[in-house]
Amino acid sequence: MASIVTRNPGVLAPRHPPIVLRLILGLLLILLDVPIHPTTTSKLFCQGQGIGKEATPSLATSTSTSSSSTLPPPVKNILYIIVDDLTADLALFGGKVNQVPMPNLEGRLAPRAVNFLRSYAQQSICGPSRNSFLSGRHPDETQTYTFRRSFRDAFPDAVSLPQAFKNAGFLTCGFGKTYHDEGIKSPPDYDNPYSWSPECPYYAPPEEKCGPDHHGWCTPDMPEGNFTDGLVTEAAIERLRAHVNFFKQQQQQHQHQHQQQQPFFFAVGIRKPHLDWAVPRAYVDAQIVQEHIEIPSNALRVSPPGMPPVSYFNCTMESPWQQAMSEIALSPHEPLEDELEQELRRAYYAAISWMDANVGKLLDALVELGLEESTSIVFHSDHGFHLSEEGMWCKQNTREIGTRVPLLISTPSLSTSSKKPAALAAPTEQVAAGEMHSNAIVQLVDIYPTLLELAGLALPDLSLRGKSLVPLLRYAQVAGNSTAAAAAAAAAADGFVAAFSQYPRCLSTPLAPSGLAHEGFLWNRQCAMLGNEKIDVMGYSIRVEGWRYTEWYQWEGRRSRPRWSAEGQVAVELYEMDKGRQEGKEEDVTPNVVEDGRFQDVRARLSRILYEHFSSLQREQKEGKEVGIEGASVTVE
Repeated sequence: MASIVTRNPGVLAPRHPPIVLRLILGLLLILLDVPIHPTTTSKLFCQGQGIGKEATPSLATSTSTSSSSTLPPPVKNILYIIVDDLTADLALFGGKVNQVPMPNLEGRLAPRAVNFLRSYAQQSICGPSRNSFLSGRHPDETQTYTFRRSFRDAFPDAVSLPQAFKNAGFLTCGFGKTYHDEGIKSPPDYDNPYSWSPECPYYAPPEEKCGPDHHGWCTPDMPEGNFTDGLVTEAAIERLRAHVNFFKQQQQQHQHQHQQQQPFFFAVGIRKPHLDWAVPRAYVDAQIVQEHIEIPSNALRVSPPGMPPVSYFNCTMESPWQQAMSEIALSPHEPLEDELEQELRRAYYAAISWMDANVGKLLDALVELGLEESTSIVFHSDHGFHLSEEGMWCKQNTREIGTRVPLLISTPSLSTSSKKPAALAAPTEQVAAGEMHSNAIVQLVDIYPTLLELAGLALPDLSLRGKSLVPLLRYAQVAGNSTAAAAAAAAAADGFVAAFSQYPRCLSTPLAPSGLAHEGFLWNRQCAMLGNEKIDVMGYSIRVEGWRYTEWYQWEGRRSRPRWSAEGQVAVELYEMDKGRQEGKEEDVTPNVVEDGRFQDVRARLSRILYEHFSSLQREQKEGKEVGIEGASVTVE
């Protein structure tokens, strides 16, 4: 059993002196009966920069009754739930895994949400991905490929997603892992003071670990509320209760005035199912017995034919996963022993069930406080996760499973369907999930403009590349389960036709797959704890209907850009996708067909789109790309 310090879930101990000062300030404001809003100085700065400009009058800038008989529109609150390492290969999200108990996601949230079945992260590792979607920018814009940088380094005056709500008068509170917070915080101090309201100190307790010889999982003997995610969830709920109760007290004290509750943006970062899989015992016991855990065929648990070595990565090769799963030897050519894989999958599934229980507690709080019909809920993972598929575990790649993420968006204000969304209260019978879904190809950078539009706020920066998903939300809620052709046409009409991801590789770390260096696995290192100057290769990937296409290039660290040339090109990948979905059957092994003469037009078209997109993100991009590969020669000026 791992040695884990038991913590008191009722004590939210500040971790930095500035947080103490912000807490004291907030308490003084409450005691003095002063409305809590951004400071005058910050307001003037924001107005001068055009930051957080509202499309409609502020819902939180006045606590007195307007002389007009017209009341402001309903308050739109945001509950933003970010989870870590959740695979989209679950049946709920259009995948194959259907053995995980998730009563709250399946029976409560999904039935009232639009389920985006093809949503993609811009980089398949925690820190860079979170810097991307919380700033609304791609990694090549933020220059954040590892944990050592943040979007603030490239854009010190950028307005983050929570900051845009803070500037508009929302109470913005952060809990748990929203920005990256392990090892090297990215950005520092969870982006305080920019992203979060001063009266709401950021809360992020340390994560429990299992230690060596546990295969990455354990069941610490302590109450649920003392686990990291239990502490985070309870802290968010208690802060939400305090927010609502403060408003009620204000109403009672000023009965002659109309009191408009300050809207809130609560970001709750639930760590599980991230390794280590330290979860309460009950959630392991809730899984089916180990020998009944289904695993893919051997052919699907090794690298697909033609996949270049640079694409391959296993998290067990490097810290901290090497310590957590030290006894596990993995190879791109040999599947893991069935019994060991079943053990690991069962532990991972238990971590998902534990995550689901905490989501349920948040939903319970919305019901308890009467907020379910005034709160939009967003739920997604920061990237995908491999469970032996293609010979890999974890993430850190440009593959479909590594980049595709679960994404649910519940928007009561857009309930235009004749079918009223299910309530968040626990149903007496299991509600069939997936009544509203979208097969549009979307990206996590689309969340930023989506949430601002839902709240009636204008974008603080029109150069952001993401697109609001509100048209897709409306379509899915009105059309329900429309035909795939109709859904695809609607998505294409709104421009949701491609998703872009990237991932770096580094030679400067000492570890590589054991005994595989002679097979070309020289690039197979992760860069997470290194500076950008240590990057040696960058992979660029595009996902469109029917295809995933990836090009790997040598990286010019001094110029922070790839070497766009045939000489700089390391590998190319082209995979035919979606056949199983279109034909109503499971996907078969998908080989790399980049050298197949039948698909050279596809390769050339996707190569051009890929270059045009990524080169437009890179600063001081002047030269064209010349790829002199037979059958796919392209020059882009």
